[in-house]
Amino acid sequence: MTARPALIRIPRVFLDDHEAHDLPTPAIRKTERYHDRIRADDPALPELIPDARHDAEGGISTRDVPHLFGVVASARATLPAIRTSQETSA
Repeated sequence: MTARPALIRIPRVFLDDHEAHDLPTPAIRKTERYHDRIRADDPALPELIPDARHDAEGGISTRDVPHLFGVVASARATLPAIRTSQETSA
């Protein structure tokens, strides 16, 4: 029996924003209420990291653009989710 690839739980707000910018986006394998699950071995996964860093680490000022608070918060949740999946698969 072969092992299934791990699924990473990513906030839907971040994935929707990422996809809206026409960036390569991992295929969604499972949909939950506020999150989507993507495969840890998806070739588009590395594309999420710089976008999440930009949004989470000061690329967007929620003081100037308060309606983007959800994008910033979901980007901040995305980085540890990806990091954790990479640490457990190593």
